Amino acid sequence: DIENGKSFSEALEAHPHVFSRFFIAVVRAGETTGQLDKSFHDLAAYLEWTINLKARIKQAITYPIIVIVLIVIALIIFITYVIPKLVKFISEMNMPLPLPTKILIAFEGLFERFWFVPLILFAALLIFFALSKKMERVRYIWDKYKLRLPVLGKLFYELVISRFLRYAEMLYRAGIQIYDMLGITKEVLNNRYVEAQIEAVRDLVMGGESLSSSMSKVGVFPLLIHRSVRVGESTGTLDSIFQELGRQYDEEIDRTLRRVVSMIEPILLIIIGLVMLAIILSVLWPIYTLIGKIG
Repeated sequence: DIENGKSFSEALEAHPHVFSRFFIAVVRAGETTGQLDKSFHDLAAYLEWTINLKARIKQAITYPIIVIVLIVIALIIFITYVIPKLVKFISEMNMPLPLPTKILIAFEGLFERFWFVPLILFAALLIFFALSKKMERVRYIWDKYKLRLPVLGKLFYELVISRFLRYAEMLYRAGIQIYDMLGITKEVLNNRYVEAQIEAVRDLVMGGESLSSSMSKVGVFPLLIHRSVRVGESTGTLDSIFQELGRQYDEEIDRTLRRVVSMIEPILLIIIGLVMLAIILSVLWPIYTLIGKIG
């Protein structure tokens, strides 16, 4: 493409599945200002930030995921192999059974007859999430309410706001106008609800309002951001404001990740404890009762 006379940014546009509109806009701005080397440096810094962020998230969730998988495997083995033998043994005692044991026997019978139901529900859930990505209304609702989920909602919110600040910093520093910056940023956030809010900000900016005033009129941006943006507008340092806010949100993401992990670990321990308690009540209770009668 370049050999045929196209610019570098035009050549990149021929591959939209590889290079995002954000990437192309930064390159085009570098071509226009004669600072293509600076644009490449900014893009490299952004890609490094993205890789580091993904690595931090992966590191934080690896341990809880391993523990959850081990618990699920242990439960499957227990339900499939251990419970049937215990139920058979307890049923042969010919004695009144306590309520927990009756529940265990009923559960084992249901699982033996309808073991495929959990698999079908899990497959249906995966299919629903896969299809929801193509259904704009469903995706909008999910993207909106996942920001309000307990524990994880705060993390989802901080991630999308941090990405917005990083995009805004690079695009504004590259010399792209605020209206165009918002349009490009809106398309790469991967959250339909936040994208709609940014589109509302963009419309207000198009109507002549300042960026900070427009941000204050939508519900997605906290007070800290639009007040800081107002300072950046008055001092001509918007790029520095975006950079500092992005740094603060990166630190907040790390704190939230640690908080989420610290909450998941005791929850997993409680689940394991409840499972063990259920086993003790349903299995050992009748055995101890039988031993007591024999004694």
